Amino acid sequence: MGTDAKAATVDILEALLCAPPPKAPSDTEAFPHQRALARLVRRLADAPPSPPRREARPARPQPPAAVPPAPAKRTTAKRKATHYVAPATALRLDQAKAALSASAASRVTKSAIVEAALTLALDGREAGGPASPLARCLARSGQGGLAATPPGAEDPS
Repeated sequence: MGTDAKAATVDILEALLCAPPPKAPSDTEAFPHQRALARLVRRLADAPPSPPRREARPARPQPPAAVPPAPAKRTTAKRKATHYVAPATALRLDQAKAALSASAASRVTKSAIVEAALTLALDGREAGGPASPLARCLARSGQGGLAATPPGAEDPS
């Protein structure tokens, strides 16, 4: 092992802390602020131990909430789908959302309304086949889309 390699393996911090201070010429320091560092080290060594820390008080228990938390949302994967509807149908959807939101305890979205309506219509079609309300409505409108008139209203044509 060369002298350079041996010198590189010496712990510099240990050498500084354990070695006796080098003899410096009068009134000069071996490194900047050496006296201030030595004074700080002496103060820390002579300082009394700090008092034990007080344990933090436990937080006050919260009163039970008046409203129970909402049930966890279902993690059913959903697929985004865009469909075009008549302006009158879109207006009816907005009105239904406003009415259902006012009467429901939880938030009602247009997506939830559309999904529920589709589920009901498709369940009826699967149960009734060509006699279902969905099939009759599509046959009446010529499959070009649902009429903008509310259910139960007669079609003028």
